Amino acid sequence: MVEGERIGSSPIGGGLDHTGSEPLMRDPSQPPRVPSQLQGFDGALGRNIIDLHVWAVRQGLSGLPSEALFDGFCQRLVDAGVPLWRAFAGMRTLHPQWGGYTYTWRRDQRDRAGAIRTR
Repeated sequence: MVEGERIGSSPIGGGLDHTGSEPLMRDPSQPPRVPSQLQGFDGALGRNIIDLHVWAVRQGLSGLPSEALFDGFCQRLVDAGVPLWRAFAGMRTLHPQWGGYTYTWRRDQRDRAGAIRTR
């Protein structure tokens, strides 16, 4: 490693170099730093995002139940390396009997129920 080389950084500020000269957290009174070069979807992360998006759209258009769609989405995030332990999605409806739906996904309950829907 070269003197002053970054060990980690965030495009929204913060970061830490090996000398400890940068703060661990960004000063909220200062505007966040914007990366000088935007990343495209050409790299591995971009391809994973596109693949997940295409999968979700195809499954939704094919009529996959929403519980299975949310369960599959969360599982694919985990498979891609996202450290996801719990996920929640909710929406209100204009149905006369139900005010809305919520879905809760937990990695530790994956074997039993996947995404659980409540009304």
